[in-house]
Amino acid sequence: TAAEMAVGFGIAQEMMKQTAAGGQSLVSTSPSAGTGSAGAPGAADLMGLPEVAKYLGVSEADVMASITAGELKAKKIGSQYRITKAAVDAFLAE
Repeated sequence: TAAEMAVGFGIAQEMMKQTAAGGQSLVSTSPSAGTGSAGAPGAADLMGLPEVAKYLGVSEADVMASITAGELKAKKIGSQYRITKAAVDAFLAE
C-alpha cells in the first residue's frame, strides 16, 4: 500500500542520513541477509530479529514483543522484520 511504501521510504531516508553523517554501522552476519543488498547504501544498518536480539543481549521473543508493543520501530518485509540501527538506538534512548 501507499502507507507501507511511505514507511519504507522514510526508513531508507533515515539510513541515508546516518550513512552521510558517518554513523557507525553494524554488519549483519545472518545467513538470511541477502548478499545482493550488501552494496546498497545503508544496508549494513539493517538488522533482522536475531541480530537485534544479539546486539541487545535479549531473546528474539523480547525483541518481537517490543515491536508488537510499538516500542521498537521495525518494517516487515515478506515474512521477516528489518530494523535500522537508528531505530534500535532510539529504543535504547527511551
